[in-house]
Amino acid sequence: MAERMDLEKRYMNMLENMPGIYIETDPHGNILECSESAAVLFGVKREELRGSDIAERFTTETDAAFFTDCLSGAKQICGYEFTAADINGNEIILRGISLCEVSGGVFAFISSDVTDESEQEEQSRLTSEELEMKLLERTREMTRAYNELDNFSAIIAHEFKAPIRAIRLYSNIIADELDSTLSRDAEDALCKINEYCDKSLDLIKNLLEFSRLKARIPEHSQVDMNKLVEGCLNDLRVIHSEADIRVNTALLPVVSGDEFLLRHAVYNILDNSLKYSSVREYTDIDISCRTVGDMYEFSFKDNGVGFDMSGSADPFTMFSRLHTSDEFKGTGVGLAAVRSIVEKHGGRVCISSEPDKGCLVVISIKK
Repeated sequence: MAERMDLEKRYMNMLENMPGIYIETDPHGNILECSESAAVLFGVKREELRGSDIAERFTTETDAAFFTDCLSGAKQICGYEFTAADINGNEIILRGISLCEVSGGVFAFISSDVTDESEQEEQSRLTSEELEMKLLERTREMTRAYNELDNFSAIIAHEFKAPIRAIRLYSNIIADELDSTLSRDAEDALCKINEYCDKSLDLIKNLLEFSRLKARIPEHSQVDMNKLVEGCLNDLRVIHSEADIRVNTALLPVVSGDEFLLRHAVYNILDNSLKYSSVREYTDIDISCRTVGDMYEFSFKDNGVGFDMSGSADPFTMFSRLHTSDEFKGTGVGLAAVRSIVEKHGGRVCISSEPDKGCLVVISIKK
């Protein structure tokens, strides 16, 4: 834990020492992090910038569209001047210096404030070569810090598996050795130990899987969504052989995407439908698709127990649970993985539900 805190501290220190105005965004332009200088420039707190769309800071649609093209790699940001505004409506001119992907789905946007002549004079003292070398060095350090954080999480999760398995093994030995002399409370305690060991191992497995999915760079190909959904359902029918699964699937299109990642997302959605409808007489799932602009919207509607959205946290946040573990097993990682995968494909995911009225999950993917 101390090592992870040290890595995070190093990362924040590097962020503050980055030259110019530093802003991190996801592939859609949503601000993930920024330097204090960026917050001061816009006249707001850093917390207010996080989670907002960077396009909202630009005063023209042309600048917002140009930034989106730079994120996709279609255009280069160096030298382009963006017109923005602070909280009081005062005009700010940001000259693009660099836009690069420092980690999977995380882009670093570095610019300079050239609104005032003094800033322009200061910037001119730095030769392009000096600035480029400094930015390159900082980018490499940022990349190393991200990789260290990811690797540290994976190592910790992996190392936890051995002691947890040992705990379960020794509890079973105790149960076997003292079988006839164990009290009812002792038996219950040993059962609880095994139960929590199983939950911990499931959580570690899901965390490692989530880490691998998040780090994967999508390899696009033509994916037949009809075949993909059918394959997921066939696998689930084998696992849930006792369940009465009824599926109504419309004709689905072929999309450009990473088949491995998309299959994982669809599998998680359908697996949730089976889980939360397991108390019903049968599972009923409707799968359809419609075209909205340049996006395909895939809908998955089930007849599960549903949940109250007004009192629930964001279901796509890591470890968020829609029901208690006593009602339905789970680790709260599956839907977080779905959102990460869909966002890697330039889309969005949303969910709607009511208690006892099932659940609707919609994922959008670019054509």
